[in-house]
Amino acid sequence: MDTISNRSPFCGRHTYATMMLMAGMTPTFCAKRLWPSVEIFLRTYAKWIDGDQNALEMGRLEAAPCAGLIPDLTQERALKP
Repeated sequence: MDTISNRSPFCGRHTYATMMLMAGMTPTFCAKRLWPSVEIFLRTYAKWIDGDQNALEMGRLEAAPCAGLIPDLTQERALKP
């Protein structure tokens, strides 16, 4: 029979934090529930935030009331060597 190795309580916190971020919850919401500061949370979990949310976030930006006032920097970046 296989046994499960002991894990620290922090393993559960890390699992929960990454699951929250992968579900699309905002980092601020997650941080307030798990860490003493948003800065520490972002330092620890920044790699999980970007994920597949880029298209969704660009859609939100383009749909914003001030969208016409925001320059499209993606076009400028594509032109630079």
